[in-house]
Amino acid sequence: MEYHLYLESGPKRKTTMVHVLDLLGCFARDGTTELALEATSGAIAAYLTFIERHGETAMPAPRSMDLKLVEHITSGALLGIGSPSILFPLDREPLTVDDGEKHLRWLDWAREELPALVCPPPEEEPTAAYPGGRSIKEILQHIWQVEQWYLKNLGGLEKVKRTGNVFEKLAVVRAAIRHRFRNLSGEERSKVFLAPGPFGPPEGDPWTARKSLRRCLEHQWEHLDEVATRLEANAGRQSEP
Repeated sequence: MEYHLYLESGPKRKTTMVHVLDLLGCFARDGTTELALEATSGAIAAYLTFIERHGETAMPAPRSMDLKLVEHITSGALLGIGSPSILFPLDREPLTVDDGEKHLRWLDWAREELPALVCPPPEEEPTAAYPGGRSIKEILQHIWQVEQWYLKNLGGLEKVKRTGNVFEKLAVVRAAIRHRFRNLSGEERSKVFLAPGPFGPPEGDPWTARKSLRRCLEHQWEHLDEVATRLEANAGRQSEP
């Protein structure tokens, strides 16, 4: 099975993010390009397992993986962490109704696994900070705030209030995502939207429906792993004598 890899790296090719666009939302990231590429096979296997765990086969199970580097971007803003300035060639492909529905399912499955991890909450309060990282509540707040921004780049979402239950906000933003993607016009499914970013050009960063959905998936997957890591670290500390 051949997977095409699209890389973005920060200065001196240090922090690198490998996008596996054949599996929308799958990525690997590490402190150097070499380490990120070494981690890619494992990231693909984990993503396939996640999809199959929910009863769907994304691609035929590979006996071996052939990883092909297609593009490596080393110039731009916020490289290595999911740069908003990047528009890969595949991001320009029209988002078909079938593709949209498939990837919305994957997004919902990743979201379903969040409450399974943190509810009922661990003995330590989910608002408590963890050594070297954010609290679970801060992670969840970050997820809905950034998803709100991804959707705002396509238009169609009013700002969600910051107060209140974090899971309610996650649900509100996710419902808005489903509604927006399911009601895209034919033109919007292939249109390039220009949206202002924190370090982008004056005319704005380029976004498409496919890119926005890709970043929602990648971002959800990233922080699902972060929450699991926080809980694992917490469990380890509680078991220490």
